Amino acid sequence: MVIAANQDALFRRLCEAMDRGELATDPRFATHRARSANQDELETEIANWASARTAAEIDHALESSGVVCARVNTIADVFADPHVRAREMLVEHDDPELGSFLGPAVIPKFSRTPGRVRWTGPWRPGQHNRELLQDPGEPRREPAEPRREGVR
Repeated sequence: MVIAANQDALFRRLCEAMDRGELATDPRFATHRARSANQDELETEIANWASARTAAEIDHALESSGVVCARVNTIADVFADPHVRAREMLVEHDDPELGSFLGPAVIPKFSRTPGRVRWTGPWRPGQHNRELLQDPGEPRREPAEPRREGVR
């Protein structure tokens, strides 16, 4: 979870949501500057509270208290998210060497020009060295071994 309660009023709401109202008046945490100076201690207090709860419980407690928070998804969460699927933010990719796999779509998706994935892009180191090492104004030539030309 990401909890954004830096501003004094939000911090007081966070303390109340955690049933730790005394933290809001503790000199170590009473102001934004003090919270910054004592960040490690404060993060320990918040982590101790959060670690005893599920993400859904934290979200409910803070949302209902008016504290800004958001769940941080794992990659597995992203792939399982029904909203991500409904928005077609993951699409099937077809790569001649890797085969078919689910991967990111073009984002943002515009209504009249939504974009589409045409190829999976390079995935092997040095795959495009020949094209990249060729000077545009020179006739096409076979480049020397890139390391001999000082390319690392």
